[in-house]
Amino acid sequence: MIVVADAGPLIHLAVVGHLELLPALFGQVPVPDVVFAEVQAGGVRPGALEIVEAAWVEVVDTSRLNGEIAALPPVLDAGERAALAVAIDVSADLFLCDDRVGRRECGRRGVRVVGTLGILVQAKRERRVADVASLISALQLSGFRASDTVVRAVLDAAGEGLSEE
Repeated sequence: MIVVADAGPLIHLAVVGHLELLPALFGQVPVPDVVFAEVQAGGVRPGALEIVEAAWVEVVDTSRLNGEIAALPPVLDAGERAALAVAIDVSADLFLCDDRVGRRECGRRGVRVVGTLGILVQAKRERRVADVASLISALQLSGFRASDTVVRAVLDAAGEGLSEE
């Protein structure tokens, strides 16, 4: 399975101490050089050190994709454009992205996308995390935003919804 990551899921999983879910669930993860630099910004973001040291991260030089990147909508940030261009170029099976606009663009281009919350649901199903609710709470404390409707749907998908109790 080829999985390309944007910065959001890398940073958010690092915030909750579960960056290791990515190689456990997906193996090697291509990360565009622009996204790698974004995660490294100032060396103070969650995941900055872990990403540098991670053997499962494959940093992809995007310079040969400059035309494809430039053709993507400017409403996407530089990392999202680079990551989506790489995902399209390598025919990725999955694109990891949290940004709503980025996810919509993936849908328009037929690229399957999952965000941090979807990764946590998959991890719960594979018994790699004990519960999703506490991880969502930790994410929200760090500034992660998700509507109550989305949180309820994610908790239901993880088997932690009110109807599951």
